[in-house]
Amino acid sequence: EHGLLTPDFFILDYKMLHLAINSFGLEAYIESWKVENSIKKDSLWAVRSSSESEDGENKSYAGQFTSILNVEYDYISNAVNEVIKSYDRNTEYAEMSKTYGVIIQKMLSPDFSGVLFSKDPLKQFSDEPVITIIPGLGEKLVSGEHNGLHIDFSNNEPIYKDRSEKVKGEYFDGDSLVTIRRSVSEIEKVLEIHLQKIFEATSQLEKIKNCALDFEFAIQGREFYWLQVRPITTRKLESDFLVWDNTSVEANYPGTTLPLSVSFIQRTFYKAYGGGGRLVGFNPNVIKSNESLLKNMCGEINGALYYNVTAWQSLLYLMPFGSKLSRKLPKLWGMEKTPFRPPIVNHSIFDKLKITTRLLSMLVNSSKLDKRFVDLHHKTIDSFNASDLSTASFDHLISRYRRIEDELGDNWLAPVLNGFFTMIVFTLLKRKVEKSRFYSEYPNFVNDILFSDGEVVSVKLVRDFQKLLSDIAGNSELNLIFLNCSEDEIIIRLENDFKLTHSQVFKYIHNYGNRTDQGELKMETVTYKQKPELFIKYLKSNLKGFVQKNQKEPSFNYQEIINKNYPINFIQRWVFKTLINSVVKRIKARENYRFMRTDTFAVIRSVFLQMGEVLKINQKVVSVEDVFYLELEELLDSNKQNDFKQLISIRKNRYSLHQSKNKLSRYMQCDGDFIPVEIDDVVLEGNQLKGTGCCSGLVEGKAIMIDSNTDFSQDFTDNILIAHYFEPGWISLFCQAKGIVSERDIVRKIAAEDI
Repeated sequence: EHGLLTPDFFILDYKMLHLAINSFGLEAYIESWKVENSIKKDSLWAVRSSSESEDGENKSYAGQFTSILNVEYDYISNAVNEVIKSYDRNTEYAEMSKTYGVIIQKMLSPDFSGVLFSKDPLKQFSDEPVITIIPGLGEKLVSGEHNGLHIDFSNNEPIYKDRSEKVKGEYFDGDSLVTIRRSVSEIEKVLEIHLQKIFEATSQLEKIKNCALDFEFAIQGREFYWLQVRPITTRKLESDFLVWDNTSVEANYPGTTLPLSVSFIQRTFYKAYGGGGRLVGFNPNVIKSNESLLKNMCGEINGALYYNVTAWQSLLYLMPFGSKLSRKLPKLWGMEKTPFRPPIVNHSIFDKLKITTRLLSMLVNSSKLDKRFVDLHHKTIDSFNASDLSTASFDHLISRYRRIEDELGDNWLAPVLNGFFTMIVFTLLKRKVEKSRFYSEYPNFVNDILFSDGEVVSVKLVRDFQKLLSDIAGNSELNLIFLNCSEDEIIIRLENDFKLTHSQVFKYIHNYGNRTDQGELKMETVTYKQKPELFIKYLKSNLKGFVQKNQKEPSFNYQEIINKNYPINFIQRWVFKTLINSVVKRIKARENYRFMRTDTFAVIRSVFLQMGEVLKINQKVVSVEDVFYLELEELLDSNKQNDFKQLISIRKNRYSLHQSKNKLSRYMQCDGDFIPVEIDDVVLEGNQLKGTGCCSGLVEGKAIMIDSNTDFSQDFTDNILIAHYFEPGWISLFCQAKGIVSERDIVRKIAAEDI
């Protein structure tokens, strides 16, 4: 009926079989059936079971009842009888079947047989199919006697690990079974012809049956036959799930993140993105239907912060171009591919046009929006810094927090829009570069531009730090003080004997001190501004083994490269330069917004700590830092203060257990359960590791493996350094190394974490 090829078959239903067995006899019925259907005496048949309980959506008894292959004309009646007898069995797996039928199917002589799962039955959240295939007959594959070749898929492309492998099977040669072997490359060649039709047919049948399906198939000559279909009992066609991933979170929230930080980030995202959606014209009904996603864009699993990637993708999907951008988001965040299904409630075409018009207007006026936000931010921070909260009551502190949230949280449109526009122009430029004449020579063209631009704040921060290191290392007396004295002693010596260096160090802390080498956005983190000794300690760790590097950093003239490759085509030059200017402008703005966010979080942190001081004085908590074990709504609710000590004690015990747990990068949430997902970060192509290039060019040098136990006093100049992960305290190594190879994708994480 649906145009899918099956071997000719007959169905003997329960009513006729039951009548035959209890009146004129099964054998007489089968003989009559043969005559009526002109069954040829030299034909072969497969006599298959088909009971009411055999292949349901909740239970599958595949292989529990009898099916007989290669049945000759004279033995069809016996085979039917054997199948019916098997329905009387009550095994550990199968119940006795009360009603049943028998299928008599024309026997093929297949070159290959197999089983196809439309959705991987073992990977609950994968939409990829799985095939197991064997040369010849499929009987021993289905029974489990032979393994066959297991084929996984990625983006509907088959993955063959060893094409020289031989796969064992059997075929029927007249009176006996003969063993055969076929190579994986032979199977690949045969299967390739049918793959596109297979995917189209499985999609068609899934829609008809409304469930994930398990097929048995055979390939004979150039024909693909569908033999049987049954539901996969362990899979839904579309599982309700959420993907939680911390790949892009680790830079700012490494390790354990306490409840106040998690709940504050949840609140911040809700205010920023919910408010941003309303301002760009989101339909109120769409916002309401996605309220739970807005409130859960991040969360805690085993004490660590994770992004709810499904929520981010679903909300991004509601934007113009969202259908494409939402699927690209995991890649932009440096994550593995993420299964994603669009939200059920979406904007109408009219709403999308209205949002697009408003976005274009905001893009044209983005400079005004940026200035308005920057002015508002400075005004809020300056107002806070001018106030004294040391004697403030708890209610006043709550009011102060609410005021900052209203002033900044509800007006975070400029950073949100800048992130959206950055994603679009960054994607367009990368795609343009990948199709360019110079891509093979400069595969990391976009990164090279950003790294060479000294005005990007994150680059300036590193260069200022390296200059500080260079000045200290260049003074032998000062260098010895840093290497041999404690942090407190160093600050005293700087203040007394090295006033210029003291001024430079504290100027750096003033400019960048709300950042730290770890977890700067956590409420529980102690920043360099709060405790300058930590920055001195950070300097000490980077001075260990620091080597002066006199050579000038190579400049990167992107205009020269474009002009050289497109000397005549001025349109191409204009497009490249326009996109580059837009990307650089957007990323500079993004970096500035990141620093504003860090300063805002520092202000909020000081309010929370002052709340802790008041609660400690009132004996509601044991220590000031205990407030970090409370959730934001709990902390802001004055009526719950009597319960704080008990609640904090319970949380401390729970978080102490989390410390020892291995934190995976990804979890899938289904029906309230968090299912860990193992992700293999290592990609092999033959005997080579494949990774993501961050800077263009080729270098040769001695490769050195480093970790936390490495002696950092040695000279690493002109070596290629390899590590599982480069700790922030190893920043001086970047000045020395000729190349850096990291198992963790640190550069892309840092570049993408705010897009």
